[in-house]
Amino acid sequence: MFNLLSAGTGYTGPTIVATRDTFEAMLEAAHELLPVYYYDLDADHPGCADLITKYGSVYMIEPANRR
Repeated sequence: MFNLLSAGTGYTGPTIVATRDTFEAMLEAAHELLPVYYYDLDADHPGCADLITKYGSVYMIEPANRR
């Protein structure tokens, strides 16, 4: 299971936006749900990625058991 998380603000922590069974399905769903402008696969943490929308919002994909 993988979560798509909003990065939150200085006052709130990350919020789960969506959950999918596989990383690939979560990445595909992220592109369907958000106007993704850029994403970066995290080479140091398999199954993780950072995404930036065309509006500058930051999101993350992480394994569901990571937090």
